[in-house]
Amino acid sequence: MSTPPKIRFASSLIGALCMFAAIRAANAEPVAVANITAIEGVISVQHADGECALLDLQAPLYEKDILTSEADSRARIEFADQSVVLLPPESSLSIEAYAYPPENPATGNILLRLIKGGLRKITGLIGHAAPPQDQMQTPVASIGIRGTHYGLIYCQDNCQETVVAAPGQNIANGLHVDVTEGEISVNTRQNQLTVTAGQFAYVQTAEHEAALIPPEQGLQMNIPAIMIDGAPSGDIHNPHQIHGQCTDK
Repeated sequence: MSTPPKIRFASSLIGALCMFAAIRAANAEPVAVANITAIEGVISVQHADGECALLDLQAPLYEKDILTSEADSRARIEFADQSVVLLPPESSLSIEAYAYPPENPATGNILLRLIKGGLRKITGLIGHAAPPQDQMQTPVASIGIRGTHYGLIYCQDNCQETVVAAPGQNIANGLHVDVTEGEISVNTRQNQLTVTAGQFAYVQTAEHEAALIPPEQGLQMNIPAIMIDGAPSGDIHNPHQIHGQCTDK
């Protein structure tokens, strides 16, 4: 039995509208999810389309961006929900996923991935409204938060110049964790460890358990105070704003 002409026309119209919507969505401009609010030295970004650029103060950042800091370089990143990430020298961070509906932060989500080096993160509105939806991945463990301010350092023979350590302290390779406010859970293949304010933890590899360590053995990043508060009027900035090659990750 043949399809009546009006039904065929309606079906074709719906198909055309769906195709138009798909093309429009594919061509839509990406929405910025964060900005650089303080910068010192050379910070590069690789966007999802493969384009690379050096960043300057107030540069927009997008979902799937990968940021990399060079030696003696650092940045303060503020997300739309007021989450803050401080990126120290010789570090890489990926914005894996980000969604923030301002009218209902509890339905948002943030997923970041530390590729190398370290960071400090201060929880924003998403994490305060829905802690399970604010997640951090690292090479050896995932981090869950409960309204907090914490630091991560992933050392691979490269942390001597970027951390605060006791004189003569041996800096072991692996993930070093500290919590300034609130608490986090450090989740490995072997265990789940809760770390609260004032505590330090360590994970050697993905096959090892996360463990609390004495404060005198803990590591923290050496970050100038202005990076924590943000740069007023662009006092710290990168004078170069150019497009170029991505740095090695």
